[in-house]
Amino acid sequence: MQAVFTMFERLGGEAARAAPVAFWTGPTGPAHKAYLRICGPLSTQAPGNLFEAVETIRNNEPFAHWNAAENHTFDPRPDLARGQCPVLVLGGEMDHVCPIAGAEEIAAYLPSNLVQFERFANSGQRTGVFRDEPDRAMRALCEFVRAD
Repeated sequence: MQAVFTMFERLGGEAARAAPVAFWTGPTGPAHKAYLRICGPLSTQAPGNLFEAVETIRNNEPFAHWNAAENHTFDPRPDLARGQCPVLVLGGEMDHVCPIAGAEEIAAYLPSNLVQFERFANSGQRTGVFRDEPDRAMRALCEFVRAD
């Protein structure tokens, strides 16, 4: 979790570090609103606020439950080794939710003969590679889909 906070601080200063700390330790209404307002613009290298870019119905209760319970024990790594189909892992170096080290770790746990890992130096969170480096991301996806 520290990597998340560190990336936000790198991208937006101390206020950008404080907002996710408050949200992840107590995802209440005010903390959630501050997180969306402060961290949304830092979640992608493209202009705008990622959280306002699409119309979304937000229900914070499932997240609050997950954050208080499963978040502390969830570990998909052992299951990744059982993969049986090709997997394309796209990692953005400016991703605060799944930092590049996490994307590399995911790729390392997958069967090496089935995984293709692509690192994006100027991309942020979620589907950030498609917003931040669209041509390269689409090229990687198309090549992956066409591969034999």
